[in-house]
Amino acid sequence: MRPVIAPFVVAAPAGARIRTRLRPNPDDQRVLWAVGAWLGGLAGQDLAVRCRLGAGDDQRAERKRAVTPVASSRWAGAITRTSNDQWERGRRNLLDAREGLRRACRVVRSRLAVPVGGRRGRVRGYASRAERFQKQGRLQHLEARLARVEQRLAVGRVAVCRGGRRLAKLRHAVDRGEVPLTEAEWRGRWQAARLFLTADGEADKSWGNETIRIHPEAGWLELRLPTPLAPAPAGGLDDRPQRRPSGQLGARPGRQPPWCAPHHPAGAGGAGDKHPRRQTAGGGCRGGPPRQGRRLPVHRGRGPRLR
Repeated sequence: MRPVIAPFVVAAPAGARIRTRLRPNPDDQRVLWAVGAWLGGLAGQDLAVRCRLGAGDDQRAERKRAVTPVASSRWAGAITRTSNDQWERGRRNLLDAREGLRRACRVVRSRLAVPVGGRRGRVRGYASRAERFQKQGRLQHLEARLARVEQRLAVGRVAVCRGGRRLAKLRHAVDRGEVPLTEAEWRGRWQAARLFLTADGEADKSWGNETIRIHPEAGWLELRLPTPLAPAPAGGLDDRPQRRPSGQLGARPGRQPPWCAPHHPAGAGGAGDKHPRRQTAGGGCRGGPPRQGRRLPVHRGRGPRLR
């Protein structure tokens, strides 16, 4: 039996997780799909690189630097962290499979060591010679599977399926009458499952982080666009991150969002501002130029779920 450790007090949760539903308009839906598909492709490429590296150094710094130019530093950090977590989860699955195979082999060997119909302590032999013969073949099969798992663990080769293995296998049963699902419906579910819209939280940032922010009172959600998807301002190309108000696909030169402009009702860091923000000498917000983002309304009720 496993030993019982001494009781201890679990620390209070240090973060918060918001589960809500979005009701975006058609333009916002296209933006969400474009961002999720773009980041999903980058996540798949980074996951493939992580799987090829195996059990050695994960080289996360080099991978993050490679993803940053086509996304952003924070998106790259979330993508590489997720790839590491998926690889580690696949490795733990292999470790669990190895432990289960070893346990099954021990049980079969212990029963094969007892004569047919006999009993040795608490271990009972098989009831017939036919069953014993079948279990001998079963033991060979288990040992072969265990050897393959041991080999995969030695080189660090894990199996990870973005979108879910169950949904991937369901593709073979589509249009055969086995499941009430057409190929187009399956394709939509598969593409939605492979989208990537995940950001790591930051303790010192208001309303989430600098990538995905949600205002609990005003009811809006803001999403930072990757650098290649963010439109450049009029007059030339500009890859600097900028913040845009809700409902605008392009940034207007010389105009700031209402919440960080000098004519904000509560003022910059005023008494009525629950989350005060500093303003720079040039009239911008703290942390450099405004980011390229899109603000979506958040409503209670049915609709797409943001996780």
